[in-house]
Amino acid sequence: MIIGNIIAFIASIIMVYTGYIKEKKKILYVQAIQIGLFVVSNIILGGITGAIINAISCVRNILCYKEKLNTLSKTILIIVSIVLSLKFIILNDTFWRVVSLLIKYGTLLKLMFL
Repeated sequence: MIIGNIIAFIASIIMVYTGYIKEKKKILYVQAIQIGLFVVSNIILGGITGAIINAISCVRNILCYKEKLNTLSKTILIIVSIVLSLKFIILNDTFWRVVSLLIKYGTLLKLMFL
C-alpha cells in the first residue's frame, strides 16, 4: 500500500514539473511518464477505474505526441473509456463509483476536446 502512495507522490511531483515545461512535445512525453506512474499506483491501490482512465489518457498523449490525434481517435478513446468503466460499475455497483465516474468523464471530455 505504501509503495502505491510513493509512486503516486512521485507522479505528482512530475505533474508539477510539467507546468514549467514550455515545449509541447516535451510536455506530452513527460506527462506520458507521469500518467504511467499513476496507472501503476492506481493498480497497486486497487483503483481500477482510475487506472483505466489514466491509461486511456496516456494513449491519448502518445497519439498527440506522434501527431495522430484526430476526432475519430478522440471519439474511440471516449467510447472505450465509457464502456470499460461501465463494465466495472456493473461488476461493483455502488453510488460513489458512479459519481466518481461522472466527474472523471467530465474531466476526460474537457481534456479530449481542448
